[in-house]
Amino acid sequence: MICIYRLQFPNKMRYIGQAANLKNRLYNHELKAKKTITPLNKAIRKYGLKDEYVKILEYCNVSDANKKEKQFILKYKSNNKKYGYNINLAGTGRRDTY
Repeated sequence: MICIYRLQFPNKMRYIGQAANLKNRLYNHELKAKKTITPLNKAIRKYGLKDEYVKILEYCNVSDANKKEKQFILKYKSNNKKYGYNINLAGTGRRDTY
């Protein structure tokens, strides 16, 4: 099963993602935030990834994950720089599996 998750920071900006193992994915976000400069990584460096910022939106099968992620990105408008940090509309097929 894949979980579709939302990160929402104190500045109300959001990021929608998908992960086979959310704990490991969040750890990977934190590691990446130390090495690269993107708006999402800047927010992670500034606010951290506290539990209250993370919400599991839905669990789904691997075959539905890209479609579900896209639906939530559109719902939360997280691909709009005014509201969120998603660069793509989703469906790139990349998810961390560790």
